[in-house]
Amino acid sequence: MSSTSMVPEPIGSLMDDDILDDLQLDLGPRLGTDRSPRTSNPSKLSLQFSDKSLCRGVGVTKVLRRFWKSFNGSAGTEEDFQFGQEVHKVSAFITHNWSLNRWKKCMALCCYFHIVPAFVVSLVVQLFFFVLVLADKLPLIRADYRDVDGIDLAQSREYHVGCWCMVGGWSAFWLTLFLWADVAAMFGRSGPIVFVDKVCIDQVSIDWKAQGILAIPAWLACSDTLVAVFSDELLVKLWTCFELCTFVILGKADKIRVEPALLSYASFFVSMYVLVLVIWNQLQTLGDSSNKELESALGLEFTVTVAVLGYSGLFLLTFAVMAHWGRVCHRIRKQVHELDIRTAACFDEADRALVFRALQSLGDRHTFHRTDSEDQQLDELAIAELTVKIRSQLENAFVVSLGFNRLPVKYLVASLLPCSAKRWRAEG
Repeated sequence: MSSTSMVPEPIGSLMDDDILDDLQLDLGPRLGTDRSPRTSNPSKLSLQFSDKSLCRGVGVTKVLRRFWKSFNGSAGTEEDFQFGQEVHKVSAFITHNWSLNRWKKCMALCCYFHIVPAFVVSLVVQLFFFVLVLADKLPLIRADYRDVDGIDLAQSREYHVGCWCMVGGWSAFWLTLFLWADVAAMFGRSGPIVFVDKVCIDQVSIDWKAQGILAIPAWLACSDTLVAVFSDELLVKLWTCFELCTFVILGKADKIRVEPALLSYASFFVSMYVLVLVIWNQLQTLGDSSNKELESALGLEFTVTVAVLGYSGLFLLTFAVMAHWGRVCHRIRKQVHELDIRTAACFDEADRALVFRALQSLGDRHTFHRTDSEDQQLDELAIAELTVKIRSQLENAFVVSLGFNRLPVKYLVASLLPCSAKRWRAEG
């Protein structure tokens, strides 16, 4: 994706102010996907809720607690529906594919919703251990320490080292990231109101489920942001494409937030690897210059071999992650350029007709004034023009969300910051 491309005029500006009143599509309900039940009653796909009770949201802590149990399969229950509540506005509309692994999906969501509390708690824990070390309340181990010229400084003063800040900060960061929702729930905090289809749309009643699906544009219209958990299928499946396209047409392209499923996983394993490697290096400093305890126990050849393999492994792991992420960025660009509702994968072609007419009406209300003989030809031209505009804005939205270099800084910080603290103390 080009970061220097011109930002086109928002598609939402092409719509008249009263489009919300005019967008009422009387379409035959031929819904048949896992998100679209079959029904025989006339339906409307609209930016307004046909029933105010349909506008429901759920606190993010309720869907991310208990190790993300709510994302364990797409089949919803009455218990899942009871998690939701009637709302007037939604903070974030979460779009995702149920085929994506639950752990990858929810780690990405945790990185979006919990990253700030995780950083704060990690910093507080590191400062806490730092103060305890200064107060001589925690044990430290004598270590050999040399300056940049290789001179042994331990001959003039003793140096002691500990891993309290580093291990405590790392543990606090990742535990907070994963369990913040459970902690917040214990104190009655629900967090931002979000839309999750399994929870906010009644999955038990066929009629209510159909009405809920037809109200998806209304949910998008009342959502502040759209959080897209990126996977290989996000830009090729009909309903996720529809949600992204609708958000762009509404003039909210700058409110799209992309969370790659890969990077949260990679950050966790890279940070764990760095933590182990740093601890290993500190263990090698145990003892004085004449008696290295670890080298004496394991042998110099073994410790050197482990060190070489450790740093080589870190290099290979980082290279593998960056190479894979480069391929993912290329795939994102390719899929954005090829995004087309007319060819998106769907279970039932009847759904495509529903989505097709909805996007067409959102993008150009004048389609309602055409004669039947003109419809087919003009509809193709209208949807083709609309698709080009959507692709352009969606590309810019992904660039803005992922960052200039396509690598969100927070994932780099999450990989390194929790392992960056260590405490040396010199005693004269």
